[in-house]
Parts: sequence; C-alpha cells; structure tokens
Amino acid sequence: MAGMVPTPPGLPFVGNSFDVDSVDQTASLMRLADIHGPIFEVRLMQGSYVVCADYELYNELCDEKRFTKDPAGGLSELRHGLGDGLFTAKFGEHNWDVAHRVLVPAFGPLAISEMFDEMHGLATQMVLKWARFGSDRPVSCTDDFTKLTLDTIALCSMGTRFNSFYRDEVHPFPKAMTAVLLESGHETTSGFLAFLFYRFMVNPKTLQTAQKEVDDVIGTGSIRVQHMSKLPYLNACLREAIRLNPPAAASYMKTHPNNTDDPVILCGGKYQVPRGTTFRNLVGLVHQDRNNYGSDADVFRPERMLDENFSKLPRNAWKPFGNGSRSCIGVDFAWQESLLAVAMILQNFNVRMADPDYKLRIQQTLTVKPEGLFMYATLRDGLSVGVLEKRLRDDSTLSGKTGDAPEISGVMSDEPKKPMSVFFGGNMGTCESLARTIVNSAANHGYKADVQPLDNAMDSLPTDRPVIIITSSYEGQPPDNARGFFEWAQNLDKTSIVGVSYAVFGCGNRHWKNTFQHVPKTIDECLEKAGAKRLVGRGISDAANNHIFDDFEKWECDMFWPPVKAAFGGEDTPTNDTRTLDVEISAPCEPSHLNKDVGESIVLKNEIISSGADSSKRHIELQLPPSIEYRAGDYLGVHPINPPETMQRVAKQFDLSLDAVICIKSKDTFFPQGVPMPIRDMLGPYVELGQAATRSGVKTLIHHTDDSATKAQLESLIGDSFATTISAKNTSILDLLEAYPSIALPFPAYLAMLTSLHPRQYSISSSPLANPGTCSLTFSVLAAPALSDQSRTFLGVASTYLSSLSPGDRLTATHQPSAPSFHLPTEAAGTPLIMICAGTGIAPFRGFIQERATLSASGKPLAPALLFMGCRDPHADALYDKELAQWTTAGAVAVRWAFSRGGSNGAQKKHVQERLWDERREVKTLFDQGAKLFVCGKRAMADGVAEVVRRMRREWADESALQAGEWFERVKGERFVSDVFD
Repeated sequence: MAGMVPTPPGLPFVGNSFDVDSVDQTASLMRLADIHGPIFEVRLMQGSYVVCADYELYNELCDEKRFTKDPAGGLSELRHGLGDGLFTAKFGEHNWDVAHRVLVPAFGPLAISEMFDEMHGLATQMVLKWARFGSDRPVSCTDDFTKLTLDTIALCSMGTRFNSFYRDEVHPFPKAMTAVLLESGHETTSGFLAFLFYRFMVNPKTLQTAQKEVDDVIGTGSIRVQHMSKLPYLNACLREAIRLNPPAAASYMKTHPNNTDDPVILCGGKYQVPRGTTFRNLVGLVHQDRNNYGSDADVFRPERMLDENFSKLPRNAWKPFGNGSRSCIGVDFAWQESLLAVAMILQNFNVRMADPDYKLRIQQTLTVKPEGLFMYATLRDGLSVGVLEKRLRDDSTLSGKTGDAPEISGVMSDEPKKPMSVFFGGNMGTCESLARTIVNSAANHGYKADVQPLDNAMDSLPTDRPVIIITSSYEGQPPDNARGFFEWAQNLDKTSIVGVSYAVFGCGNRHWKNTFQHVPKTIDECLEKAGAKRLVGRGISDAANNHIFDDFEKWECDMFWPPVKAAFGGEDTPTNDTRTLDVEISAPCEPSHLNKDVGESIVLKNEIISSGADSSKRHIELQLPPSIEYRAGDYLGVHPINPPETMQRVAKQFDLSLDAVICIKSKDTFFPQGVPMPIRDMLGPYVELGQAATRSGVKTLIHHTDDSATKAQLESLIGDSFATTISAKNTSILDLLEAYPSIALPFPAYLAMLTSLHPRQYSISSSPLANPGTCSLTFSVLAAPALSDQSRTFLGVASTYLSSLSPGDRLTATHQPSAPSFHLPTEAAGTPLIMICAGTGIAPFRGFIQERATLSASGKPLAPALLFMGCRDPHADALYDKELAQWTTAGAVAVRWAFSRGGSNGAQKKHVQERLWDERREVKTLFDQGAKLFVCGKRAMADGVAEVVRRMRREWADESALQAGEWFERVKGERFVSDVFD
C-alpha cells in the first residue's frame, strides 16, 4: 500500500519555516535532501509542497498527461503584476496560446541563424571593452554577461539598441520595463555564462582544451555561423555547466487538470499525495543523479556531454529549460548567443580568477548567478587592441584550421622516420610511462612516435601508421582519459575504421578477476569488429606481480615489433646504442624554492595514531582546494617527493651535489625542458628512483661496464632469475649501480632510463558532510629492510613524504572517485552496513561512520552498522578507538575488535576474519535485512574474509562449497564489495 511522503520534523504553526532560508531556499532544500532523502514534504506558513530531488520521481512528473507546470514561487508574484503571460500562465489560459503561436516562428532555426551578425556585433562590443580597459581591471562576470544578453534580446527581437557597453548607467527602457521575455531570457543566459567561466577558471585543463578547440576550428579569423556546429567540446562545456548550475534551479508542477486520480500514486506505488499537490523540483540535484551521470556526477567534466555520450542520456535526465510544451522556446537563441560569446572570449583572451581564493557563492532571485565573481581577461599572444578590432571585423574566409591534437614528440633524428601513434588511458601515470618508453624504442626501429591520451583518438584513429593503445581498467571501468574512447569504440559500425592497424596492451590486477583486463579486452574486440586490423595479440600485464614494465618490455620486443616492421617497414639502429639526454650541469646555486607552494592542499594536522615495531600509523588532515569535491569512500592521489635519503644515494653514486644546477635540453622527455634547476628539484618530484629495473635497463648497464665478471653476472640476471632477483625484490637501477661499482653509467644516461613519478593513491578517511572542504588520510609509514639488500632501509616514497609534512605545508593531490559500489547506500535508514578491515584499511570506513554520525545528529534514522576492526595490540594500534566509542554511543556504529596478538584481560588472539565467523549469527541477521558488506585491507585479509563469507553461506543455506561459491560470485560487486591494497 502506498505510504505518505515523509516530512522533516517541524514546529507548531510555522512547520519547517526555520529549516528553509528565505534568501536561498534552494540551498536549504538541497541540504534537507541530503539528510531526508529524495522526496519529502515541506510545510510552511504560506502552504506546503513536496520536494523532488532525484531523477526517478522527476521523470515521472514530466509526464504531461499526469502533471503540468505550476507558476508558483517567484512566478506567482510576477503573475500578480503581469497576468497570464508566456511564463506565468496556468494550464489552459488563452494568452499563453497566443504568445506561444506568435513567438515560436520568431525563434525557429532559420530565424536564429539570421540573427548571427547582430549577436556577433554585440559580443564584439563586449570583447573590445575588455581589451581597452586592460588586463589589470577586473571584469564583473555577471554584470557584463547581463549587459550582453540584454542587448542581444533587445536588438534581435525588437531591433532596439541599448548600447550597454558604451554607457555607465543601464538604459532607461530596460530599467523600467517589466516584460517577462526580457527578464527571463537575459537573466538565465547571463547566469549560465557566469557559471561556465567559473568552472573554466577552477578547471584550467578544461579551459585549455576548450581554447585549443577554438584555435583549431576558428584560428585567428572572424567567427562565422558555420563554426558553431564545429565546436563539439565547447558545446559539451556549455551543457555540463548548465547541468551543474541550471539558472532556474527549481521548477514547480502540479497534477494535470485532466488527471482525476485522487490520491495521486507516485514511484510505482511507494507514495501517495492528494490531488492538487504542488511539487518543487530541485533540478540541480536531478542533474546530479549518479545513476545517470556516474559517481562523479557533481564534478565538472565536459567529456560526459560530448554528442555521443549526451545522446545516450535517459529521457528527462538533462532538463535545464523546462518540460514539454511549457519548456523555453528561446533555447536555440540562447545557445547560439552563448556559444558565440564563449568562443570569441577564448579565441582572444586568457582568463583567470581575480581573487584566487574565491569560493562559489550563489545569488538567487528568479534565477541564480555566481555572486561576486570577477576575472582578469588578458589578450593572448601579445595581441593589440587594434589588431583585435581588425580580427573581429575581418570578412575574409576561415583561416587557422588545423587537425590533430598536440603531440609529445619522440627522439629527434636527421633521418626521416615513419610515423607511429601511441594512445594511453590511465589515472595513475603507469600507462603513460609505458607509452613514453615506446617513444625511445621507436627511434631505434626507424619510427617517430607521438603520445596522446586515448580520448584524443575518438573519431581520429589514423590509417597511415601503426596505432598502439595502452590502457588499464579500474574495477571494470575505463580511466578518466579513456572514457570517451571506450564508449565510442563500443558503438562503432562494422566498417567504421577499416584501414586502421592497431595493437593493444592492457594493464590490470588479477585480484579483480571478474573485471581483469575488461577495458583493454573490450577495446581490442571492438576495434577488430569495426574493421581494424590487429597487428599482434593483446599484451597483458598484472600489477599484482609488480612486473608491469618487464611484461611490457617483453611484449614489445618479442611480439610487437616483428609484425609492425613486416607491415610498415623500418630499420634497426645498432642495439648497443644507449639513449641519453642532452643536459648541462653547473655549479651549485642558491637553495631552490621551486617546489614550495606548488601543492594545492594545505596540511592542517599530522599526527601519529599508533606506533609499532613494523611501522607507525599516522593521521593527516588537509584543507582541500575548491576544485576537489569528494564522497566518503573516494581516494586522494598524492603527488609525492622522493625521500632525501634516496636522492642523496643518487648524488653519491654520480659524485654530484644535489644543489648543482641541471638544465635538460632534450625535447624527447617528460622533464622540464630548458629550465635550470637544482638536481634535488629534478630528482624529487619528477622520477621514480626505486622502481624495479627492466631487462633493457640491465642491458644498458652491461653496455657501460668493461669488467667481464660484472658483465657475466648482469647477463645472468636477464635470464630465468630475472623475476626472482630483480622483479620480486624490487631491485632498482640505483641498487644495481651500488652493487656493481665497475659500471660507469653517465648521469644523463641514468636520467634517460627513469620513468616519471606517479601519484600514490590513498583512501580518504573522512566525510565531506562532517567538515566541508577538508579531508583526512590514514596511512602506514613504510620503512623496512630492503628486499634487495637487508642492510639498507627501504623507504616508501609517498608515506615518507606525507610523514615529513607539518601544519601549513602544501602538497599537490588529485581526487579519484572509488568504484560506484564502494560508497554509502543512498538510503541510510534502509540498508544495514557490515564493514570489515584491518589496520589502515579502516580509512574509508571512518569516513562512512563519520557521515552516519553527522546524519544521526541531524535526526535522520540509520540502519544498523557493524565494524569488524582488526589490529595487533589494543594498547598500541587500536586506531581511532576513542572516536569509535563516541560514535558507538551516538548509534552510528557497533564495533567488534579483533586483536591478533591478544586483547585485554587475556582475550584470545584472533584475526578479523575469525571474529567475523564468531559473530556470524549477528551478521546473518543484518544480511537478511539487506545489508551491504564492505572489505578494505590487504589481499590476504580480504581473501580470508571472502572464504569466511562462503563458509557462512554454506551454513545458512545448507549449500555445497560449489553452490556457496556461485552465490558469492553473484553478490560480489553489489552486496559484497572490496577495496584491496598490497
């Protein structure tokens, strides 16, 4: 039977009036939705309405046979003065039909195309004003975009010029008039443009990509109407900006007069409401539904809005302009106006935030805008005002059209080389490092390789060269820079890419056996089905074995190059040639500050929370930059700096001072080129110093020694013992240089052998609901005898770096969402939790529990939650025990400790999986109630937990081991999810 819609607790007479901010009602309702869920009733003194905050209900309300627009809220106030106009009319009122019939033809495609010249002229006025005022005068985004859109509507619809950019005061006519067309049209578009430039400025990479597209398509000539259809990325940016910040942040609906149902049943019979109920739709939250937009739905990522992806969105998932017959008739007008203005700005200016510390604030009237947003606009490439004016008014044909994205060039040579394209997909830098190794080896085979992110290959796979794709999977999902290509590849026709010759190399981790190599395998199969020619069988590497670079090298040498040269030709250079870099090293200079203040996050706290014989565990809290927004359970990718001890080993090996200045002159490298800097600043943040050597690396060392005994020993390492001597012990090039003193490897050649330092991923151990704008990490400091040399201490790169930081220090970090399933259930009251971890594996679960405690403090009911926490000793490493005790008292969690070295009062030694078995009756009760089970920790612990869960299933259901195993595979990834690290 359908139930009533829930209502937040209120006060007598005033209801929820104190819960809803009269100035920013939408923000208040969004906060209530975070606490009370996607549908709830708000009762105010002036009436009540039902809030819709998710796609499922909104999609139902968009059914025009059951529901229709209700001109409530601010529109009802306008109606008192304007009557039943285009925006304020109720269903069936005659004047709406009249206005609609008159205006629709005026905003048809042909009419809008003919308005382009007027729009171009007004955008030119704004751009020239910015140029004449100079780059040191802040531009008010909302003010100038309002002038632009107001003038555009007046000129294009009424033939009237307000000349707002030539006067300080607003023209008296728009100041006095109250026509709704002008009010709504220019206000929504100007707010939309301001939000877009805010997103651009806090996402500089996206800004650069959009700017490059403008350069490629338009060049330096005047913008034409024909260009408007050739800017897919910029178009996606507009879609994404209005998705995240729809100018009309809320809309109202009510039961259609022809719908006689009473009560009205919603959500498939889950709820009922009286006929005539008003619904207030939070369009901003509908646009962030994770089922439609993924786990990063609240992040500005225009790639999701490129045409191919945009066309796949469910019906009504993107609705910034209203619904059905009552949707905005000026959409195409506003879109052309906006696309033109943005393209013109990006073509001619570099923009940046006037206040680098600006935090987005919302100004709300009938529409919403960023409050107090100012930016600096600097003319690009030394452009003068005079040249700009000539460019904007140039009537010549299109110029500056180019094609491909920027390339990362390979080794330069005087001899012409055959082209090769290498595309990589990866979030952590490994796949890019593999791709760059192709650049070096390609030159030795007569090829010049360029390296680009995989998404750059969409619709542009070349046919005149071999194509190599190197990509990874993240629990079955493509990397961030391969998502577009992955979707594109799966939708190719059978003959879409005939003529393409390709090879795929996949990175993965066999521990995720159900999704191991899913993305590279799918891409490989899709390309072949679409008509491309596979040059060689897919290469496979397994991160669990720590052999990725060696696996790639073997695949490249033994399998890849022979068929490539057979198909495309190529000549080998002598195999004893050693790659090096063109460097210049000079005397020490003043201490460098290159890496100071580079990071975006600020350390607030860094403390030891346990200390043991094996490692200390620490808790660090960070103030995040505005660009990072996360969910409990996500990761932070820390960009570390190599330990000073390791850098000193390098300096000693090559008899260098770390303060000596180095300048890289070579162009075929990831190092900064032509920038003098101290060696410590080169070794610290740019290179992997402790990475295991590859076979080709050992061969290079052989080439640089004349000692026959050393040669023989190194040659023996390349054979069958390589895996056990080099890979398993993580023996680095530096380790081998120290072990074999006769090797005379030059420092530039050493640098050329190194790969770029990639970020290290840590689970965030906090919730943004508890402390917005901050996060914490929980980590172990790795300092243990090196496997390659027990007399030396191996220092973990990232953990050593993090442990050295003090409050006030800065570090660079990037946000990485976890798998969609590794987040708290949407229904906090409906889904019990079972969390199992050991040691620092508690990190994501601390975030989960902190969020539950925050919700509980707000009065939201919670389903039960159990935490099984494994530690060694209750007196040494019972992590967060006091905090967990407080949260237990608050009802956010119940904790079951397991101490592997014995608990208090002679308690038996137990591992966490053993404690789980002991409490299997309690676990079964929660599992029968729909509980979701999360595991986080090392592989051995996670495997042990999985085995206990299968044992429990056998006992609960009286099943065989085979049946229990099949059941486990069915629930894995949905009700049993894990985050495993080694």
